[in-house]
Amino acid sequence: MIYAAILAGGSGTRFLDRPSAPDKPSADSEKPKQFLSVGNVPVIFRASAVFINMPEIDWVIIVVPESYIDFTKAMFADNPKATVIAGGENRNDSLQCALDFISNTCGIQPGDIITTHDAARPFVTESIIRENLAKAGKTGAAGVYITATDTVVLSEDGYVLTKNLPRTKCFLAQTPQTFDLRLLNQVLPQISSEEKSLATDVCGLFLARGLPVSMTAGDSKNIKITTAADMELANLYAQKYSIS
Repeated sequence: MIYAAILAGGSGTRFLDRPSAPDKPSADSEKPKQFLSVGNVPVIFRASAVFINMPEIDWVIIVVPESYIDFTKAMFADNPKATVIAGGENRNDSLQCALDFISNTCGIQPGDIITTHDAARPFVTESIIRENLAKAGKTGAAGVYITATDTVVLSEDGYVLTKNLPRTKCFLAQTPQTFDLRLLNQVLPQISSEEKSLATDVCGLFLARGLPVSMTAGDSKNIKITTAADMELANLYAQKYSIS
């Protein structure tokens, strides 16, 4: 089986410069970013639809905050391939919720694959997903990366520059990240609570344990919506890229 886990279990609190009106907040201002709309379509629906429409993916598990279960179930009511479940406090807890659901529902079988994707990335392509699936099938784990086009620097304290990093060796991580399901189910229980709360990248956790991670070329349009400026850009992309 090939599973997809769309991870929206967090609160979307990293929407850094969302306009606010403390005296009278709008309904949208209080929504997590995954549930806002771009091109009149919720971000989470765009992020999930490409996986739902791919014939090679058997089951799409959409992991959301408990308070958005009913809202999301209604959104995907006409998609029998999609199942909505409650997530955890952070991305890694939500991924564990997806693994627990699979284990309790179908069991984890040899050859099972899971591809995980941020619900706040609405413009991933089928070609990226397929290449990621193929590479994870060979090495057990694969991530999506784009080359750094700006100079990348390191600062230990955020105030003083520590050093420049060689741009030709620096890449920016995107999703999906894809794993052999049995291997992922072995790795996640090894992760401490502190690692789970701090780590934003499961491929990095694999790497830290000496496990190989293949690289798939990403796309600059595969943005993660984090700021109001990202929303403006996403609305421009939505005019060009329709969903079915």
